[in-house]
Amino acid sequence: MSVDNKQPGNGGGAFNAVQLLEVIGSAWPGIGVDYDRLFLFDRLRRGEHDWHFLIVTRSQGAGRLELAAVAFELDGRGAVTARLESRKASIPASRLAEVIEGMLTRLDEVECDYRQYDISELAGQQSPALFLAGLTGVESGVDDEPDEHGEDLQSWDSDRP
Repeated sequence: MSVDNKQPGNGGGAFNAVQLLEVIGSAWPGIGVDYDRLFLFDRLRRGEHDWHFLIVTRSQGAGRLELAAVAFELDGRGAVTARLESRKASIPASRLAEVIEGMLTRLDEVECDYRQYDISELAGQQSPALFLAGLTGVESGVDDEPDEHGEDLQSWDSDRP
């Protein structure tokens, strides 16, 4: 297995925030979730497969977190085609770093880079995809995303003589 050290969301097979929300939501389908943290890892390659890998946690109260580790692939059109939930566990919040490092050791990827994001405000967002895109730096994937420079443009009738 090899690790792609490119940042998630940059280059070949990159995912967007809408796809990321789909994968995160698949860990706890059909229920409201009090998310806590998101860990995005370097892409992992095993044979013919190019896996994106993440760990997402949700608060369980009383200093405990439930975590789900999910690997996923995208097809040529960018659709999530394969999703493998490899682990779900309830742990004391104080042991989160130890558990993350232990999972990387079990995957034999101790040199794998990852970034951690606080997604505790995700549920309260008007546009979770735009919030997640701004937080992680991946494209939003939202079709009607507002043009950030639209206010700077002036319209005129181009057919004027």
